[in-house]
Amino acid sequence: MLTLGIDTSTRVSSVALCDGEKILGEVDINVGMTHSEGLVPQLEVLLERTHIQKSELELIAVSRGPGSFTGLRIGMATAEALAYSLKIPLRAVDTLEAISYNLPVAGVLLVPVLDAQKGNLYVGQYLWDQGRLEEVEPVSILSQKLSLIHISEPTRP
Repeated sequence: MLTLGIDTSTRVSSVALCDGEKILGEVDINVGMTHSEGLVPQLEVLLERTHIQKSELELIAVSRGPGSFTGLRIGMATAEALAYSLKIPLRAVDTLEAISYNLPVAGVLLVPVLDAQKGNLYVGQYLWDQGRLEEVEPVSILSQKLSLIHISEPTRP
């Protein structure tokens, strides 16, 4: 399934195209411009470089957070407009869960962290179990000033 992914949850704006599990291309920008300035040009560059027409897309996946409110709003609005105009499905993806998919190792507690601004962190806890990624604890916001972050012990079925 030809899928366009959009992530504007952090300062880095990312777009990617994949066909099943094969990544066809990606464009990441971290040059200080706002997502509202860079997202559509990023999409145009990605489609041009991969020789994919918008009409060929079958699904759009967009980060739903946690992350920058303004960035998420821009990414979601763009994704929704594209999905609506192309008459294709739109799926929201949890940002920290998506990060955890990069390390599919059973029995290892994964704790992805994102900057939540103003001295805070977004923290998630995930565990791979029988080929599925499970949320151990819901995403929480912690102060960076904490000297010790409590990580839950993974529970085994």
